Amino acid sequence: MCVYIYVHICLCGCIYIEVHVHIARIYIHMYVCIYICIFIYFYICMYVYVCVPIHIYIYTHIYIYAHMYVCTYVYICTIHMFRGADPCRSFMILRSTSIRMT
Repeated sequence: MCVYIYVHICLCGCIYIEVHVHIARIYIHMYVCIYICIFIYFYICMYVYVCVPIHIYIYTHIYIYAHMYVCTYVYICTIHMFRGADPCRSFMILRSTSIRMT
């Protein structure tokens, strides 16, 4: 998709511009046009097709880890509550100990 947009809009646009400008400025216009096209391709298209999926992947995994952490917390607290212990106290002690150790 990105290559299709790049070829049909950028290159065809460059050729169209070069046909309608003065012959003396053709090389300057072509270099500027190609530079703009490369900029559009690498910074917009690569961002959409590479960076965005990576960001979605990272945020999804952060969400999964956070969800697992909350579920583990709730699970341990529930077990302790049913056993008659102080809810969440042992888990909080374990958590504060592990934070101090790191």
